[in-house]
Amino acid sequence: QWRLLGQSLDRLPARVLHQNACLVVWRARRCIEEGRPEDALRLLSPLPACVRQSNDSTVAVRALTVVGIALRLIGKIDASLAELEQARSSLGGIESSSDLRAELAHNLGIGYAIKRDSHRARALLGEALALSERIGDMARACKVHYDLGAMNTEQGRLDEALAHYDVALSGLEKLGNEVEATGVLNNLAMAHFLMADYGLARDVLLRAVPKAASLGLTRTEAYCQITLADVYLTLEEYPEAVAAYERGVHLAGQCGEHPLLVYGQGGLARSLLKTGRAVRAKVLLREALALAEEQRLELHRG
Repeated sequence: QWRLLGQSLDRLPARVLHQNACLVVWRARRCIEEGRPEDALRLLSPLPACVRQSNDSTVAVRALTVVGIALRLIGKIDASLAELEQARSSLGGIESSSDLRAELAHNLGIGYAIKRDSHRARALLGEALALSERIGDMARACKVHYDLGAMNTEQGRLDEALAHYDVALSGLEKLGNEVEATGVLNNLAMAHFLMADYGLARDVLLRAVPKAASLGLTRTEAYCQITLADVYLTLEEYPEAVAAYERGVHLAGQCGEHPLLVYGQGGLARSLLKTGRAVRAKVLLREALALAEEQRLELHRG
């Protein structure tokens, strides 16, 4: 029903859509969900008159929130935080629902985590989690647990990361959200890998890979395959590492994930060297270096 509603909105003339503030914001949010943040920004930046003049004081706050999320997704972190902070400030005197406050705290927390402001990020994500749990928004709570897991992994707090990933995975599975649950599996495996629990990491990834493939999640499967290849390489299971890297590199190329593609090519070259295929390994390294230079990327381990 939501998909059909979205298709109906797509067919509305722009002048009709922009007469209703709530529809404009809803349409922009749908653009975010479809992976089109630039289209969301075209709808809401600058804020259309119907949003600025709306009798519902939360509409502009919701619009600024969507703009902030879209800016983060295209890499403009400072601009994203400015929009989200403005939305949060505007929310101060408004009798608003806790779900909006939770969404703002969550997205601000993600932004500050990217900026490496871990103190502020942790406080905001904790606020978002408390609000989400209080109002029974399990979907939001799972996403916050996932982000806390990612932040703790980056900071080396792996026991905390595992705890958050476990809660996120359990909640998403209860909600029947297989897509996001599969993404959590990859990060859970990475945390096990960093703790040198290689057998556990492999077992988790062997669950994740077929799930991602069956759901058509090309990007997620690419990450899972290359993480699995890293595990095999560490365990000195070189033929398995080669097969997983090859699949991951192919998928990374399909979905245009250039950093992952370069990383996977490096790992594949290293695995090929271990199996005595130096000529092909050198060709791959040249390709990886050329792509890294073209995309201004670093060639990581491998």
